[in-house]
Amino acid sequence: MQQLCGHIVTIKDKSRDAERVVVGMTRDIKSLDAAKRNVTVAITVTRRLGMLTAAVKQLRAHAAQKEYTQISPMLQAINQLELHFRSYRNVPKVAALLSSLRVVQADLQKQILDLFDSSFTSQAQLQPGVNVEMLGQAAFVMDALDDSARQQLQNWYCSLVLREYRTIFNGKDELSNLDNVPRRFAWLKRYLKVYDDDHARLFPAHWAMDHRVATQFADETRTGMALAAAGAASKPLLKTVKAAVDMEQYLAQRHAEQPPVSLAAAIEPFLGVYLDAEEKRVAEALGKAMARGLAPDEGNPAVLASATDLFLLYKGTARDGREIVAREVGRRCGGAHGQVPRPVRRGA
Repeated sequence: MQQLCGHIVTIKDKSRDAERVVVGMTRDIKSLDAAKRNVTVAITVTRRLGMLTAAVKQLRAHAAQKEYTQISPMLQAINQLELHFRSYRNVPKVAALLSSLRVVQADLQKQILDLFDSSFTSQAQLQPGVNVEMLGQAAFVMDALDDSARQQLQNWYCSLVLREYRTIFNGKDELSNLDNVPRRFAWLKRYLKVYDDDHARLFPAHWAMDHRVATQFADETRTGMALAAAGAASKPLLKTVKAAVDMEQYLAQRHAEQPPVSLAAAIEPFLGVYLDAEEKRVAEALGKAMARGLAPDEGNPAVLASATDLFLLYKGTARDGREIVAREVGRRCGGAHGQVPRPVRRGA
C-alpha cells in the first residue's frame, strides 16, 4: 500500500512537470505568433512605404510635365496608401514623406488653378487655341486631390462667370430695376448655352457646374430683385413674378436631378402691392356694376349686363395671378378679405 501511494505521488509530480512544460511551450508559441505578426506588419508597412515613396516621386515627375492623365489614377492610389500611415505620423521618415506629398499636392493644385486662369478671358471665354482636353484632365486631378482643391476650382469658375453679371446688373443704373429682370434671365440663358457648347467638357459631370452657377446667380438675383421690388408698382411686380416662375421651370427641366433654384420667392413679400391694386380694380368694377342697377344683358336677358364685364375681369385676374401670385391671391381672398364675389345674375 505504501508503495502504491508512492507511485501516485510520483505520477502527480510528473503531471505537474508536464503541465509546466506545456504552459511554457504555449507561451513560446504565442510569442512566436506575435513575433510573426509583427514581422508581417513590418514587412507590409515597409512595402507600402516603398510604394508610397515611389508614387510621390512619380507624381512629382508627372506634375512637372503636366501629364494629368497619369496623375488622376495615381492620386487615387496615393490616397489609399496614405490611409495606412495615419497611425505612423509620429515616425520621422513617414512624417517627412507625408510632408513631401503635401508640398507636391499643393504645387499641383496651384499649377492647375494657374492653367485655368490663363485659359480664360476676363469675360469667361476660352482663349483661342487652348488645350481643352488638358483642362478636362486637370479638372479630374483637382477632383482626386481633396474637397478643398475641388471647391477652390469650382468657386473660381463661378466667380469668373458671374463677374460680368455683377458688373452689369448689380449697379445703381436702370438695369437694377424690375423692368429689366427678364434681361437678367436672358443673360443666364446665354451663359448656359456657352456652357453647353464650350465649358461642359472641362469639368466632371458630377460637379454640375452649370447648376452651381445658376444657384449663385439665383442667390444674387433674389437680392437685387428684392431691393428693386421695394416700392415698385403692381404691373412690374407681376411681370417679374411671371418671368421668375418661367425661369424656375426652365432650370427645373434642365437640372431635373439637382435641387430646385428659387427666384420668385424674392418678390412674394412685396405682392401686397399687386393684391391691393387688384382689389381696388375689382372694387371699382363692382361699384360701376352696382351703379348700373339690374339692367339685363342685351344678348341674354337672363343675365345682368354687369355679369359679363365682371366675369372677364375675374378671368383676367385669375390668368395674371397664376403660379405664385395665384396662391397669394387665394390665401388673401379666402382669408381675411372673404370670398371673391360672383357675377350678379337676375333673380339672385
